[in-house]
Amino acid sequence: MDDKQLAYEAMCAGGDVGKPTPWKKKDQNPGAQRRVLWDDSTEGGEEDITLPEEDEWLIWAGGPGRKQALLRFNAANLDDEPPDPIGRQYQMLFKMQNTDSKLFRRVMDVHGISESSASVSDFNILWTGVHPKPFVLRNLYDYQRVNHFPRSYELTRKDRLCKNIERMKYIRGAKHFDFIPPSYIMPTEYQEFCSAFLKDRGAWIVKPVASSRGRGIYLINHPDQIPLDESVVVCKYIENPLLVDGYKCDVRLYVAVTSYDPLVIYLYEEGLIRFAAVKYDQSAKMLWNPCMHLTNYSVNKYHTNYVQNDDAEVDDYGNKWSLSALLRHLKLAGEDTTRLMQDIEAIIVKSIIAVAPTVTTACKMFVPTRKNCFELYGFDILIDSSLRPWLLEVNLSPSLGCDTPLDSKVKSAVISDLFTLIGVPAVDPGRARQVKQRQRAVVRVRAPSMDSVPRGGKPLRSALSAEEARIVREVREEDARRGAFIRIFPAPETWSLYSCFLAPVNSHLNQMLHEELYPHTIGGPQGSSGPRSLCRKSSSIPSLSITSRSRSERTACYERPLARGSKDAFVGAGEGGRDAAERATERLTVKREIIEQMQRGVRMSRYQARLAFSFYLQHIQRRLMCNMEQVQGSGQLELVLRFIRKAARNLTDAYAIQTPGRHFTPVEKAILIAKQLGDFIHLYNRETLEHVAPRESPALLDAQLHKQFVTGASESDLEEALTLHTSLFNSADLFLGRARAREPASRARTAPSSAATDETTSVARTDEDGAPDSETARARQTGALSVGNLLKTSLRDFPAPAGGGRDRVRALNKIYR
Repeated sequence: MDDKQLAYEAMCAGGDVGKPTPWKKKDQNPGAQRRVLWDDSTEGGEEDITLPEEDEWLIWAGGPGRKQALLRFNAANLDDEPPDPIGRQYQMLFKMQNTDSKLFRRVMDVHGISESSASVSDFNILWTGVHPKPFVLRNLYDYQRVNHFPRSYELTRKDRLCKNIERMKYIRGAKHFDFIPPSYIMPTEYQEFCSAFLKDRGAWIVKPVASSRGRGIYLINHPDQIPLDESVVVCKYIENPLLVDGYKCDVRLYVAVTSYDPLVIYLYEEGLIRFAAVKYDQSAKMLWNPCMHLTNYSVNKYHTNYVQNDDAEVDDYGNKWSLSALLRHLKLAGEDTTRLMQDIEAIIVKSIIAVAPTVTTACKMFVPTRKNCFELYGFDILIDSSLRPWLLEVNLSPSLGCDTPLDSKVKSAVISDLFTLIGVPAVDPGRARQVKQRQRAVVRVRAPSMDSVPRGGKPLRSALSAEEARIVREVREEDARRGAFIRIFPAPETWSLYSCFLAPVNSHLNQMLHEELYPHTIGGPQGSSGPRSLCRKSSSIPSLSITSRSRSERTACYERPLARGSKDAFVGAGEGGRDAAERATERLTVKREIIEQMQRGVRMSRYQARLAFSFYLQHIQRRLMCNMEQVQGSGQLELVLRFIRKAARNLTDAYAIQTPGRHFTPVEKAILIAKQLGDFIHLYNRETLEHVAPRESPALLDAQLHKQFVTGASESDLEEALTLHTSLFNSADLFLGRARAREPASRARTAPSSAATDETTSVARTDEDGAPDSETARARQTGALSVGNLLKTSLRDFPAPAGGGRDRVRALNKIYR
């Protein structure tokens, strides 16, 4: 195939491949120009060409002779869905792996980007909840985007974050990286922790190294309460948090990194403030209460004190505020919010700089182009009473759940602006991939351009290489389409503040970029007084040295209310937009079909059975939190706790369980047990993912039908289906697996309370009297955990939530009868 044919196919596919093709002249058909998505021609120089004007769908980027069409994402499309989005015209595709986000699917759908099947390798966007494999990264084309950099876990795993910050303290000075509390990784640093505890007694917080949403987190006040048979991070607890009306809060910030070499960091101007559901009490006897010390929405949302925000425009009400609302609140109180946001920006930049060398090296090994990968981090910041910010953790894939209009408004704007920022080329992935595969077999050597060859015949070395000039142009164009993102690195002051922390592997391009963007704030190379570029052609994008905001002006952006976003996106993503009677009818129809198929001999796979049981347990957890006042004296909480003990025996990972003391009130017991049930469900779900759904088989329930059933079923529907399935197929072991023999934990977890009546257990293989119980003995004989006697009256007469529900919940043993 000759170069001319390759160029033609590249043009049709929208690919940046083949021999450069000149743009269409003015006298040619303008309707055909839309299919010419980008071009990298260097011929013709300053040709008079016509490009389609930017509109609500396309943004044109690129230098002279090289233009590329990028898709513009708009959160307003979520409320008013366009009839013919341009992504559909180009058959654009996205893939999701190990995650499920209704908001992300909704954003892709309204912009015409369809989901590709797992067996199809073509995609424009890959959205994954885990790190992509190296072979996936190596085979990326330049038009494809993936939402993770390789080795991003260096920042998002709590143990790796601690190690990287400690390394920077040692190399660059502790005073520059003192924004995380003293932390120790167990069990390897147990002795160091004991020494630190003797010097600084008080409350410490235990966190699993790779969890989120407050799962598995608890407080201690003695080293003996730390489990040494699992990897955890123990941090000094900040006992003087900022309180608003007596409630503890923390800040969730959304940080986008579009490149690690050079480093380019954006902070979204709006964030979320999450409040605990119980007023803060610093006394040691209240360390057990997760709804007082943890602000995670997943921990507090079912508490009776939790106040839901039902109006996105009223962003300073309830248990979730916007960042701008908190800053305005503090400013009215006379606090220095400018200094606060400057300190937060410094924490973000220094944290990412700490891991930049490792991520940069991995990118050079695995990622084909600089634009393939991007990252959206969720930074959790705690502000103490002196307005000093502390970094709690960094989330790899921050939650995109939209349970309130405020959630929907902020997160829909974040996602829409994120994809506009990174620049998603509007191309047909199938056709572009075919052209690029053929192009890879064609080797071309481009001769030096004539303006770079002097009369003597030797090329001149320009101040900026072609690659450096392209990077500068891309960063300028990226900033021009940033939306509500604010670039915090590079910025006018960042080279003087952070250049001393950059590793040599990250210094060259970062210095070059600062010199080009801010020539008056950084000294150029010796012998020059300005940017290194010899000459610069005129550009429609103004110089950032003129348009960039000062640090105080950036703070003003954080304080203003967010003007974009869809407050109804979460309704469109779920079932809220449909009539309740319609949903109930559909739910009943699906349940009947499930029951009929099981009666005909069609059964659930292990994955499907565990998924249904997980949803059932989530209903139980919701009942515990919503009816704390009504469970007094019923004994139901104790039976639920016994269930968790015995079910934990079947988990792969050891799970230490805390038993509330006799001095706990029923409400306090309900809070503690519901939190532990939630932690158990998380571990249970993680092991459920290991049971990959089998291929379609007539003997198994249809995967789509089962998913539709479990996501919309009520508690009684799930109980009925699970009971029937167990009675028909004698399949109790599908739900909880088989009992595992496990050595006793080397150190039991004790309750962080001064009361002598507190009881604890590690994976609870014995009754409270220390002797093996009869259920344990039977489990060892049969191999399956029998919950018949375990919870035979656990949820009977359990009150229904206010506003509806069953009058009582049948015992779990009915499932296994």
